[in-house]
Amino acid sequence: MSDFTQDDLFESVDRAVAELLARHGVDEPPVDAVLLAQEAFDLTVREADDEDEERTGRFGPRPPRRRAREIVLRADQSEEARQAVCARACGRELLPVVLTRLGIAPGTE
Repeated sequence: MSDFTQDDLFESVDRAVAELLARHGVDEPPVDAVLLAQEAFDLTVREADDEDEERTGRFGPRPPRRRAREIVLRADQSEEARQAVCARACGRELLPVVLTRLGIAPGTE
């Protein structure tokens, strides 16, 4: 296992994010995380539909059955919440790059 400092981790994350934003022409705020998730990672971003809303079972809401690589946004979410959901998805997609840079094989962390 690789040893790294907290500074190494932060530097690796900062560098991966900066490279991602540069590749997609984002050079200043604000960052549209919804668009970035779609363009950079080919994630499908869609609004929840009636089928998603009907997934309430006898013991409460059932976990959503999502297709792979899909982000489902609810109608009652604020724009800030929508951006946050997509930003987290982008972060998950960047995780293997960061781990590799730190000398950790993705999946073994």
